[in-house]
Amino acid sequence: MPRKPAASKKPAVTKIFVLDTNVLMHDPSSLFRFEEHDVFLPIMTLEELDNHKKGMSEIARNARQTSRMLDELLADDSEAMELGISLYEASSKMASGRLFLQRGLRIERYGETLGVGKQRLDEVYARALKITEKR
Repeated sequence: MPRKPAASKKPAVTKIFVLDTNVLMHDPSSLFRFEEHDVFLPIMTLEELDNHKKGMSEIARNARQTSRMLDELLADDSEAMELGISLYEASSKMASGRLFLQRGLRIERYGETLGVGKQRLDEVYARALKITEKR
């Protein structure tokens, strides 16, 4: 069943989805499946994608495809990274949300850490929270 185009007007409440590497390696087009909602890619997701690009498996092929799509998005709109990169045109007008990329590891802290070994995950959540505050 074909999907209908996303609404061109932003709804009153938009969510931000933090995507894991496995989501993108399973379905590279998942970037565009969140319609009017925003997508956040942590730096560890980008690093893991890069590590899985070698080989002839379906996972490697999907990692390469995702990497190419991200490169195209950045080439088209690299100056808008702070405000989020529009997914509208790249998704054939199916998604009206924006793509946010984590650019650094050191950001402000929000409360206590989740525990030993979870520091990077805390940083991901904190960065996603910061994006929602800017909207």
